[in-house]
Amino acid sequence: MHTKNIGLAAAAFTVAFGTAACGTSGSTAATSHPKPAATPTTARSAGPFDGNQLKAALLDASNWGSGWTDIVDGPLVKTSGFGTIAQIPSEPCTVAFGTGAARNGAVASVEDIVDSHTGDIAFQNIYQYGPGDAATMMTDTAKKMDSCGTFKYTADDNSTTTDVTREQPVPGLGDQAIKIVVTSVSLQNPENFETQLWVRYGDVVIDVRYDSSISAHADGYDLAGKAKAIEAKLGKTATG
Repeated sequence: MHTKNIGLAAAAFTVAFGTAACGTSGSTAATSHPKPAATPTTARSAGPFDGNQLKAALLDASNWGSGWTDIVDGPLVKTSGFGTIAQIPSEPCTVAFGTGAARNGAVASVEDIVDSHTGDIAFQNIYQYGPGDAATMMTDTAKKMDSCGTFKYTADDNSTTTDVTREQPVPGLGDQAIKIVVTSVSLQNPENFETQLWVRYGDVVIDVRYDSSISAHADGYDLAGKAKAIEAKLGKTATG
């Protein structure tokens, strides 16, 4: 497990093991999130994929940039122990935005972290869902995001991080896409920026994100290109 203090992403790992609590404050204006059709087209209808096929679609660390390396514990493949879509509305905001949040309701997943020599971190996760469940997860999570806005995360050492989120539209990417930019501020980590992109292709969700202490790094990184590259590898896996 990666333990570097990287704001919300690190907080998400802590929450996942039940060693932290969080509260929320503030809100954003309600946004309409109609549920797109779950039926994919062309290569997107391929699958379902098992954990090993999802793992094969991950990008090499070198694809993320010069000097990037895989975290030593490597990709984590799971086929059980996931949350459910029904729990999304009641989740704390740190969990709704955290690493692995998109696994709710999945039937298989692969999660990987890559690290750069500059201290920036990238995440690449892929989740396989049952028919129609990926679309439901994406829409329900988008609605959850509307209610978070500004929220606080309190670690077990009583240090507090304030997170501010903003959702951005991503037209024309996959069957459905959500992009979230999170800015975290705390005494231990003066400012941290994380850009998250979730892209649904049929019943598969690709979750790529970039975490940095420099806003331009997180906002300017081509996460859409990474999601497309992973989807292309999934298509190749499906066709042999």
